[in-house]
Amino acid sequence: EQFMRGGMSLIASDVHNRFPYVATAQQRPGLAIRVMLQGQVDVRIPRRGAFTLRAGTAMTAQHRDQIEMTGAHPGQTRMRGVSVIVPAGVDAEVFRMPLLEKALDTHLECRHWAIPHAMLPVLGQLFDRPWQDGIDALWREGVALQ
Repeated sequence: EQFMRGGMSLIASDVHNRFPYVATAQQRPGLAIRVMLQGQVDVRIPRRGAFTLRAGTAMTAQHRDQIEMTGAHPGQTRMRGVSVIVPAGVDAEVFRMPLLEKALDTHLECRHWAIPHAMLPVLGQLFDRPWQDGIDALWREGVALQ
């Protein structure tokens, strides 16, 4: 996990699930972007139909209230994913992105989408750490903002 300017965080996860399990988490208010590079998880979010997050797809959840998010993870699978979390209290002015400010004030919106193919190699490099020291942190922040 890397914490960035304004309170945003970037998390790259590489996990081998030996056993199937269901996880329920209280998602704090804000914006969460979850990208699945390998594996899959069945997702349930209030006021939205269930869907499967598969390799090559992503989801964006933005909400101003705490919500419960549930994921059913299959066993004997490897899951690689990237998450960008922007808490509701972030100073959106730091990023100079008016749409971010609007997203952080949304009651509840969840969108499931395909990852642009041009982003896949860059996202995969988050696990390889191609840069060193401060350059690595700057590069990761750039990827998160994309």
